[in-house]
Amino acid sequence: MARGIYTRWIIGGISLLVIVFVVCMLWYKHTTPQYREQLTDTYELLPREENGQQDKPQIITNSSSESVEYITDITGETITDTIQERNTTGTEKSKPKMSPFGLGLYPEIPEDWNTPYLWNGCDTIYDELLTRVNIKMHNEGILSKYSSVGIDHGSGLITPIEHGSVLVEYETDQNGEHVIYRVLGHPDAVPTDAATIWKRVTDIPSHLKIVTPEEISIDPYEYLGLQN
Repeated sequence: MARGIYTRWIIGGISLLVIVFVVCMLWYKHTTPQYREQLTDTYELLPREENGQQDKPQIITNSSSESVEYITDITGETITDTIQERNTTGTEKSKPKMSPFGLGLYPEIPEDWNTPYLWNGCDTIYDELLTRVNIKMHNEGILSKYSSVGIDHGSGLITPIEHGSVLVEYETDQNGEHVIYRVLGHPDAVPTDAATIWKRVTDIPSHLKIVTPEEISIDPYEYLGLQN
């Protein structure tokens, strides 16, 4: 009698596992195509420059300080939040026309970017300023010469980094020497282990042009002709 009950328990357990497996397989087949489609839309939303999307800049830091929120890349942060808007909202009325941060009417989004709801992803004034700068640079035909166009959330300044250049910031160590604490550049130029091998300027390969924020930063309000 006990053996019969034990056998039924085993058979019941196996049957339950089979049911769970079948349900999981059905769920997988139903949901993954949707995620693949969304991933495809993510790629298509990226602004096209030089036949492809801008790579996200490589940021290497030797400092434990996190006081500065440094780079907001247009292809990394401001585009992602627009995917759902683009997929669920398709009317002209849903496109915002006026800046919620007092910057006036939005400029036209370049048609070849294929991002009709780009402004919906601008959650902060930094996002909007960076997007406006990218659009103006694109219209002027100069955006493609930069590997990264970012904004320093501390100073509010735009930092456009040209291809073949690395942005370097320094700090003074306990011996009074200037050492590198942050390097920013294209992933092809900045290795992932730069934090351990690039301590001083002499450690950076000579074919890379070293620039500082003071040398390349621009005021977005002045560049865009906006009142601050």
